[in-house]
Parts: sequence; structure tokens; C-alpha cells
Amino acid sequence: MRGSRIDVQRGSQPDDGGLKRSIEGENVVSGHETRGGDGPSGAARLSLRDRGLSSAHYLKLVEDQGSVGFWSADLASERVSGTAGLHALLGLPPDAALTFEGLVRLMHPHDQPLLGLWPRTLASGQAVDCEYRVVRRDGIVRWVRNKAEVVLDAEGRPVRALGVVSDITVRQEARQMALMGQERYQALVRAIAVVVWSASPDGGNRAGADWTRLTGQSAEEMVGYGWLDAIHPDDRARTRDAWNSAVAHQTLFDADYRILCADGVHRWFNARGAPILNQDGTIREWVGVCLSIAAGGRSRGEPEAAATGRERLTAGQVRAARALLGWSADRLAEATGISVSTVARIEDDERSGSVRLGNLLSVRRAFEAEGAVFIWTPVLGVGRRA
Repeated sequence: MRGSRIDVQRGSQPDDGGLKRSIEGENVVSGHETRGGDGPSGAARLSLRDRGLSSAHYLKLVEDQGSVGFWSADLASERVSGTAGLHALLGLPPDAALTFEGLVRLMHPHDQPLLGLWPRTLASGQAVDCEYRVVRRDGIVRWVRNKAEVVLDAEGRPVRALGVVSDITVRQEARQMALMGQERYQALVRAIAVVVWSASPDGGNRAGADWTRLTGQSAEEMVGYGWLDAIHPDDRARTRDAWNSAVAHQTLFDADYRILCADGVHRWFNARGAPILNQDGTIREWVGVCLSIAAGGRSRGEPEAAATGRERLTAGQVRAARALLGWSADRLAEATGISVSTVARIEDDERSGSVRLGNLLSVRRAFEAEGAVFIWTPVLGVGRRA
């Protein structure tokens, strides 16, 4: 596809006067030909010079920002006329002669093979808009954007090019830093997580090739809450409750459960998820990971027992133990390293099932360190050692 071009009025030819003449004259227009007698009125057709203005004033105003330079070129001779801003941007002396060949030589060697053909593109009558690195004579590498359009003669042949080079180093470095940070994050996640998963905003559908490889479940079997079928039956209800609670309150999901792996063995995992929000506060999606508890070095005996329903603290037991010891919710949070909101969730009969087993164990150990004794059969209770 041919790029946008600038046509010259029939009967006139741009000379080597450079960029200043092209801007100040009345013979160059964008996108169409002007014909004698047509066009704007005499007042509107006054050139910048007739109005007491000079294009140099505008160029200097722009170039004083230090990040842009303008150029024009004769396509036949490939000689280039550049502004002071262009020379400064490229690290060249103000009187340095410019040619297409010289500008291409300034390009980074790695960029020349793919992007160094832009002069040929202009010669064919097409506009160019490319980004590449230049290596200045002082050794400094800068990222630039070179954008140029073609000037046609009366017969439609390309004769000149007008361009602008802008310094985009800061933008490119920011982009590269962002990509580097994302790559590092992904590498870290892959190093510690067995499964990376995502879910729909309402939490109803999960997706993830890692889950399929771990469990053997197909994408169709995971639809809706089908992924729960891979959870151990004794862990399934509380896992579903914890997930529903996180979705309903747009909070972090954190639960320990056993997964039936593709080899037929149940293994312990800690699942964590977080909502990704749109600017208006609505959920765009959920993302999460499953971490191997065994790989994380957690104690296996107590969590396994608690997950089957044996010796799992109830909300009533926690409330009673705190009252027996005279502890406030803040004191319990401080002793266990969990948040006060988690303490409130543990003591809520309707939400305690969604609490991570590790947090319940921390609470139990803190109470038992103060002499509390918990009883599960035949009647749930709590007492204190004499």
C-alpha cells in the first residue's frame, strides 16, 4: 500500500532550497493538487513570509525541546538537508554533510538489515515510518522514530522527501523495562508454581493448560465448577465455599486442598488467586496459582488431619478460647501473624470454612501455647490446663 504523499502544483518544481522553502512556499500541499484560480482567497493564500513570520521560528520552537530534528532530501542525488536539531540529535557537527547512505550508516548494525532500506522505500514513492537505534559518534545509542513523506512532481514521480526524526529513547527504555519486569515475574511464577490458572469475572469458568496437565481434566470437564471434581471429596465443599466467598467479596482466594493428579494420587496444594479489576472497579478476570505444599516445606500431618474434618477448630471454639484467655482480636492477630479481618472470618460460623488450614493451625498453636486444650469428641469444647 502506498503511503501518504505530497503533490507539487503543476508547473512548479521544488529546488534544493531545503525544508525552509518547502514550508514557506505556496506550491506544496498535502493530499491533493492545487490548480490555478482554485483554492483559498488572497488573504488565506498569504505565505508565512508575507505575514511577517518565518518557518525558522516554528522549527526553532520545536527543536529547542531537544528531541526532534527535520530534514528534506533530493531523491535523485540522495543529498539531505537537515536542521540544527537533527544534527544535534544524531551527534553530528552543524556543518556535517548528510546523505541517505550516511544516515543509514548511523543506524545500529543490528537494525540496518531489516530497517536500513527506508531510502529505497521513499524512492519508490511510499512514505516511511520506522523506529530504530542510532549510534552517535560519541558512542551513545539512541532510539529514534524516522517519519517521512514523498513529494511528487507534475507527472506523479517522486522527487523529494520531507521527514522528521524524533528521539524516543525514554519511551523505548520504559517499554523494555516493563517487558523485562513481566518476563522476570513470569519466570518467578513458573519456578514456584505447579499450576497457573485464570477464571471468568463471575468465577464460573476456569482455564489453564497447567491444570489439564496436572489433573488430566479436559477443558470441557473444567467448565463451570467442573474443576472441583478434581478436588478431594473431603476438601471440595470448603474449597467451593472459599472460592465463592472470594468472588462475592472481590477478595484474595487462599485455600489448601488435595488434588487428584493424573497419576491417580492425591497431593496437597495451596491455591491462591486475585481479581484483576477494570478502571471502573469491576472484575476483568481472576488469575491464580497452585503451589505444592510439600515443595514449600509445610508440615503435612496436621493439615491432612484437619482437612478430613478431624481436629479442625470451629468458629465457636475460637471465640470461646479467646474469651477464656481474655484476648482481644488484635492480640490474637499479633500472636499468630494473621490479620484482624482473618480473625473475624475465623470466628464467623458462615465464613470459617473458607479460612486457610495454615491460619487455623497458627491460631490453635497460639492458644495451646497459653494452656488451652481443645476437645472434639464426643462434644466440641475448649478448656484450660490447670
